Amino acid sequence: MAFYRPAIIRASRLGSYDVGPYACTLIGDIEAAGGVQYLYILEVIAPGSGMPILYIASEVNTMAKALGGPSHFLGAFPGSGHVNYGASNDWADREKFLAAALEKVAEHFKIRPAPPATGKIEATPTVLRKDFFVLTVKGEVDATSLAEFDHAIQSAVNRGALKLVVDLTGVTLLSEAGKAVLVAASKSGRFVVVHPTGTIGATALHPLDVRPTVEGA
Repeated sequence: MAFYRPAIIRASRLGSYDVGPYACTLIGDIEAAGGVQYLYILEVIAPGSGMPILYIASEVNTMAKALGGPSHFLGAFPGSGHVNYGASNDWADREKFLAAALEKVAEHFKIRPAPPATGKIEATPTVLRKDFFVLTVKGEVDATSLAEFDHAIQSAVNRGALKLVVDLTGVTLLSEAGKAVLVAASKSGRFVVVHPTGTIGATALHPLDVRPTVEGA
């Protein structure tokens, strides 16, 4: 069965976002074929394949002027058919549409939402090569930031890279629970931790595979 999707002729890329292992691209300035007009579309790519698997769209309500009612519909293209989540003027606002679209992606793939940011850690993902992924973590991993740390690690693991490097050079505190998150994640495959000394505070990183630099990983 053919994948049912918006008939886009041309559009502009506005931003990139991750929902778990799924890479999402927000597009606008859309010219579409057919009778449906789109203000914004969030395209979702399947991990590992590079192929679209889901679209969430802000669809123009062309009857709003004549009959009244909200300006846009929130619609989804899950592969076969079309789902209408209802109309609202909010879907004409880029940030409100984006927030709703990302939430729908998480619901569709049953991905737990990211825990609230504590301000204690900063986790930055970087793709060095297609098969080489680096997660740089800075700050303190303790009881209050553990859920945020765990979510960042699991999101990185779910990308499916052949090698995952977790750079802890900027981490000043790592609890034993934080270390347990790393040990559990290391069972997923090629998993390397970077830290110059291999010990953060009172927590030794053994038995993890620890390297002194990202370059040496």
